[in-house]
Amino acid sequence: MRVINMNTAGTHGDVNVRPFNGKLDLSKLKKRDSNCLAYGEVTGHKHAFGTTHTAPLEYTGDQLKGTSYAIYDNEATGETFAVVEKTTPLSHEEHLTINVEPGVYKIGIAQQLDPFSKRIEQVAD
Repeated sequence: MRVINMNTAGTHGDVNVRPFNGKLDLSKLKKRDSNCLAYGEVTGHKHAFGTTHTAPLEYTGDQLKGTSYAIYDNEATGETFAVVEKTTPLSHEEHLTINVEPGVYKIGIAQQLDPFSKRIEQVAD
């Protein structure tokens, strides 16, 4: 099984998971009430923490109590961060599950250049 840790960056489909060594001010971030890092715009599939393909792919609200991770959004900048306290699986219906080791990660969505319009767009999953 692939592993992402604080020494390596990785991708999970169109989701980028990169170690973040800066300082997070959690008081300025909004904690997500879901375990999903990203939703597939085309398929409706989810990149979700703490799940396997045999378990539900989305947890919300009270189901998140006692989990080993938290996802935070900076609504001012559009940035997303994951704080992982113990090794946690990251799953998606169309990708292999990977383990994310403890640390703070900046989450991003892959982008591509449209050669005709010359615009940078998010990759649709």
